[in-house]
Amino acid sequence: MNGMRILVVDDNEIVLSSIKTALSPLEWPVTTVMDSRIALDHIKTGSYDIVITDLQMPELDGIELLRERSP
Repeated sequence: MNGMRILVVDDNEIVLSSIKTALSPLEWPVTTVMDSRIALDHIKTGSYDIVITDLQMPELDGIELLRERSP
């Protein structure tokens, strides 16, 4: 499949669904995750071109999540 691989991280299911719906016309693979620790595992093991993340989440906020991957 061509296009960018996108990871969307948010602890709100409605936000995840809305973003996935908004991105669907692009026909790019979109992975949605509600838990920032699970998202970190996805980032470490997957290859994503774009990460869209909530800034305020339990466990790791969006900035901490990205810093864990790229300090």
